[in-house]
Amino acid sequence: MSDERSSDPWSAVPPRTPPADDHEQPAGPTTSTDVPTRDMAWASSATGGGNPSPPTAPPDRPPSTATVTYAPPPVPDPQTTAPPPGRGQPAATGRRRARWFVLAAVVGALLVAAGVAAGFTLADDNSSDSVVPAVDSGGVDTSTAPAGGDTGAAGGATDDPGTGTSTPQAPAPGAGTPSSPSSEEPAAAAAAAVLPTVVQIDVANTGTGSGIIYDDSGLIMTNAHVVDAAETVTVRLPSGVRVEGRVLGADLRTDVAVVQIDATEEFSVAVLAGLDTVEVGQIAVAIGSPFGLESTVTAGIVSAVNRVVGNNLNGVEQQVEMIQTDAPINPGNSGGALVDKEGRVIGMNTSIRTDGSEGNIGLGFAIPMDTARLIADRIVAGEPLESGFLGVTITAPVVGQPGALVTLVEPGTPADEAGLVIGDLIVAFDGEDVRSNNDLVAKVRLRVPGDTVEIVVMRDGAETTLTATLGTG
Repeated sequence: MSDERSSDPWSAVPPRTPPADDHEQPAGPTTSTDVPTRDMAWASSATGGGNPSPPTAPPDRPPSTATVTYAPPPVPDPQTTAPPPGRGQPAATGRRRARWFVLAAVVGALLVAAGVAAGFTLADDNSSDSVVPAVDSGGVDTSTAPAGGDTGAAGGATDDPGTGTSTPQAPAPGAGTPSSPSSEEPAAAAAAAVLPTVVQIDVANTGTGSGIIYDDSGLIMTNAHVVDAAETVTVRLPSGVRVEGRVLGADLRTDVAVVQIDATEEFSVAVLAGLDTVEVGQIAVAIGSPFGLESTVTAGIVSAVNRVVGNNLNGVEQQVEMIQTDAPINPGNSGGALVDKEGRVIGMNTSIRTDGSEGNIGLGFAIPMDTARLIADRIVAGEPLESGFLGVTITAPVVGQPGALVTLVEPGTPADEAGLVIGDLIVAFDGEDVRSNNDLVAKVRLRVPGDTVEIVVMRDGAETTLTATLGTG
């Protein structure tokens, strides 16, 4: 079977090869970003009015807009009361008094404004460095109040005058309550669930990769290019304990291998999820040992599914449908876990696409758990790892409906016996849509000789269903 090849640099993530002294390099310089301050705009307004003089008011009375009954003026206290204008004090003094009242009003307004501004600043402080001491619940659970919430009620305490002890206060109605990690920090929750199941695999004279413990008998799935031709490897458990692992087998066509450790060791087992649970755009967390940095967690999203990635491993051509992610994957991540927000392993990190450099540029690929588990089970059961064979040469159609266009049918092959002819456009294979010629190649190679499959083709504008029994290529 032939297929279209891409000249783009698809490459398996190489195992991390330690330098001669194998010392960890110090982390690069870090930068900090100041929290921006809130711009507060303050404005004031003044109202002006006339100075009406009621015609009936005596000339030495202050003007008034209200209806009043005049009485003899009280005798002013010279120590506490300033005389009105015209009564022992120049009129200018009255005007100065009015200015002092205005100034006092402005100062008071500014003080109130400063208090409001301070209140906004405190309530809007979402800095992660601001934490509230957790309420001790007997070692069972601890919680922190969200920044900017009513921390006095959530984390405060009152003194009991009768006992002299401090009693935690119940949250006030409407006060902020702690949220679970899965709702506020899905990546952290996913990492916490899967980190105990991801191991580091060291191969003598080759390098470092990762692996996923998927069975309580001590079975670990990893990439074939990680174990290479080794029969035994060193497995570093999440606890830091190093044990020997025995390579049970490897399939170069799908890049899947299985390692087994002693089941008496202490370890956790990952929960796996199929491709039918994966959606483009969902959170994706990558866990592994990039450059030998064990238990490293990175996060991104699922960028695409069913992305056919071709490669060549030790002379064996690969065409595998993979999950594409922008979660950073680097050398040493191979064989590690790609995890959903529920803490389930949805893929095994395998390869990256580069621009000529060795590092990640946001194009990583993981083998779906459906494929990885299928091949791993065959390896453990000792079944043959031969791929199915159809017997056609195909290409991508230039225009029209997507699929795999048949350009040659080899005589005496399963395709010939099933009735495939040149010009047929294969649009479905055993119930799955075929979107390209590489897509069909990947689907056929996951089958084994002897499998019977249904093939849907478009022929002369009509849909036709054929049945083929795959052979050995």
